[in-house]
Order: sequence, then C-alpha cells, then structure tokens
Amino acid sequence: MSESQYVVTSYQVEIKGDRANVTLESTETPNLMGGSRIAVAEYFAGAEPAQLVNRGGFLSIKRPLELLGPTLDLLRNESPVFLHEDGTIATSAEPIGEGEDESDASD
Repeated sequence: MSESQYVVTSYQVEIKGDRANVTLESTETPNLMGGSRIAVAEYFAGAEPAQLVNRGGFLSIKRPLELLGPTLDLLRNESPVFLHEDGTIATSAEPIGEGEDESDASD
C-alpha cells in the first residue's frame, strides 16, 4: 500500500468460532488484483501485535479478540472511517501518535 490512508467504504464480518475476520473495502484505490479489498483483519484470543503483511495489495492484520467490539462500533457508527498504512482504523485522516505535542495545538 502507498504511504497514505484509505476511506473505508464497506466491511464484512465473518465469525468462525472464537475468531473473527473483518474485511475492509474502499472504492478509492483498487488492490493489485483490481479488487476493492484493502485489508483483512483477523481477531483471535492471544493475538500479539505483528508485522503487517501486504498480500497482493491489501494488508493482512492480526489483532486481539478484545479489539473486535470497539472496531465494529467504530465501523458501524462513524463516518468517514480511514485505514492508515500502519493498519490502524480511525475517524481522522491524520494519525495521532508519537511525536505530536498536544500543547502545540493551543498555540
């Protein structure tokens, strides 16, 4: 994926026993296969943060099962939702993270 973010236009959830897969799609940029899938996030108990794997133009993401509820809440109730290149899903086009000083916002 390029060094930007994508607007999530749709998602699918597949529950498999104690695991869940969430497929994210965007109409903005097709993957290398020409499809709209931009990421597949697998949620399961005991998942550790892992290196993101690019599988033919979409991200393969592993997440702890505890994050499934908040992720689905975000996808269902917020708009727009963005997928960032680091695999985070957020309501902001700009990632919030390390190196940003909140005190700078008041200047």
